[in-house]
Amino acid sequence: MKGSILSKAEELFGIDLRSLAFFRMALALVVLLDLALRSIDLKAFYTDEGVFPRTLAVNFITSCSLSLHLISGTMLAQVLLFLLAGVFAILLLVGYRTRMVTFISWFLYVSLTFRNLYVNNGGSQWLSLLLFWSLFLPLGARYSVDSKLDSSSRFKGEERVFSMGTVAILMQVVFVYWSTVYGKAAGGEEYWNGSAVYYAMSLEQYTRPLGLFLLRFPMILKVLTYAVFSFELMGPLLLFMPALTAPIRILAIVGFLIMQVGFGSCIELQIFPWSASIAMIPFLPACFWDWARRVICDEWQEKVKVFLNRCYDKVILNPFWGSKLKRYLTPRPIELKLSLAGNLMAGFLLIYVFLLNVEDVTAKNVIPRPVKWIGYTLNLNQSWKLFVNLTGARKFWLVTVGTLTDGTEVDVFRDGKAVSWTKPDLVSATFKNHCWRYYTLNLPGGDVKKLTPYFADYLCYEWNGNHPPEKQVQKISVNAMNQEILVNNRFGVPQRELILTYDCRDRTYVS
Repeated sequence: MKGSILSKAEELFGIDLRSLAFFRMALALVVLLDLALRSIDLKAFYTDEGVFPRTLAVNFITSCSLSLHLISGTMLAQVLLFLLAGVFAILLLVGYRTRMVTFISWFLYVSLTFRNLYVNNGGSQWLSLLLFWSLFLPLGARYSVDSKLDSSSRFKGEERVFSMGTVAILMQVVFVYWSTVYGKAAGGEEYWNGSAVYYAMSLEQYTRPLGLFLLRFPMILKVLTYAVFSFELMGPLLLFMPALTAPIRILAIVGFLIMQVGFGSCIELQIFPWSASIAMIPFLPACFWDWARRVICDEWQEKVKVFLNRCYDKVILNPFWGSKLKRYLTPRPIELKLSLAGNLMAGFLLIYVFLLNVEDVTAKNVIPRPVKWIGYTLNLNQSWKLFVNLTGARKFWLVTVGTLTDGTEVDVFRDGKAVSWTKPDLVSATFKNHCWRYYTLNLPGGDVKKLTPYFADYLCYEWNGNHPPEKQVQKISVNAMNQEILVNNRFGVPQRELILTYDCRDRTYVS
């Protein structure tokens, strides 16, 4: 009886080594994608010349939150850190010194997210958590440089690993979806009356053209509301069915992927659908890979294997420079089994993360104060409340009126277009990218209003540096436009909120 329970637990919470290998590669690619997207506005968001200089950034993170990116605010330093993170992501992709590289990739990514909290979203948090839990997994055991250099024969033939590390990364998916479900169920009536997707698609600061198109079909939106809520509730259970585990799990994975593709097609969520999708790879059972192997012709499989081996011999072990690499590419054993200390640590942190989610959904303190620092330092704190409590939600867009030397008024944030107080046809397109979207959405609120002077100053500096004296901007007023979302495709009158007026000449507030 005890053996059968352990065997079933291993089937449900163990991970196939091939799944881990493809998860490693997908994880590295998403890190590279996120780095590439963030680098577009590297100066604006990560240097002292941008909208979030270090003197401001330190006011928004705790003393326990460590960020290497705060050491210097120069463009050169940030470029080097971005490149360093990219190099280690590539090493993770090929699986070289995988455990060490995973740790450094996680550390650099956490450092990056701490540098500017106001350009992150749930996708950034999920990616950080996936990197963290990967520290407890043998990601380089298959399809990697490490596996090519493996000098041990102890684990030859083993295709699955089971530890507290595998339990943790699989349960993280459950925490995400069930925390979301709890928040939706308790947050408001829109998930009970079927109006939630309507409200979500009406938040045009996020909505893509397909989402706006779906607003024409209220019945479809109602069905989608119940379908998404139900699947987020039941989907995690389907991943751990004790009977017919593999086929039901594959169907559940397909369902989650379809749902994330739907989210990403209708709403601007940047890397969230990617992070959520790659989180499903560790769930893929052995039978999936066995089927995939049978689909590929044995002849082609052999040809590919021979080709890769020849490439390895000619490139990695090239006699012209191979002698130097051999000092680093020395054979070393791969450890599949997590140590006792590793299992205890992963188990403790799994309980800690569970309690973090309980705190988030119940708004009650359940974690003792002396260990609160763990969540801040390791970036384990998480909240999955996007599109929760949507009743009374508002559309939002920004109007930045810049008064030029010749008296002309232009919208500085929208590259000098004519000032317009009417709602744009596609509000989400008025933001250059997701970083600007999430940053500007924070400008009107509470203490975060401290952000706005730096935002206005950056707009002044960038505009005046690219225009002649007669077109210099003298003054900027930053205005938040809000429009209440009502039922049945009805909306309130757009309301203007003046956040501040900024004098570009004296670099001071006017009001």
